[in-house]
Amino acid sequence: MSVHLDQIEAEPGAPTFRHGRRESFRPLLLGICALLVLYLCSRIVLPFLPAICWAFALALIGEPIYSWLARRRLPRNVAALSIVILAPAAVIGPGGCCQAGGQRSGDRKDKGI
Repeated sequence: MSVHLDQIEAEPGAPTFRHGRRESFRPLLLGICALLVLYLCSRIVLPFLPAICWAFALALIGEPIYSWLARRRLPRNVAALSIVILAPAAVIGPGGCCQAGGQRSGDRKDKGI
């Protein structure tokens, strides 16, 4: 009497095979694919990260001023326009002053002062 392979049952808790593959490979494969997708997404976002950080910083700078202007009953669009003008000026202004001061000190070195 011959026993066919389909008639054999596995012991409880034993690894099962389906079509020659172990079923536990599916979660592993999904995990690897998820990590690959995360890696590729990070490669896409990475060039934009400095701009995103600057936008976040400007939002943090501008929000308290906008709230203060809104409490003073200034129209919302005028308050927003003032933030659009003041926030970059607050960031660029000190940098411009530092750069202008650096050029003056360079001029003094050339003159021997």
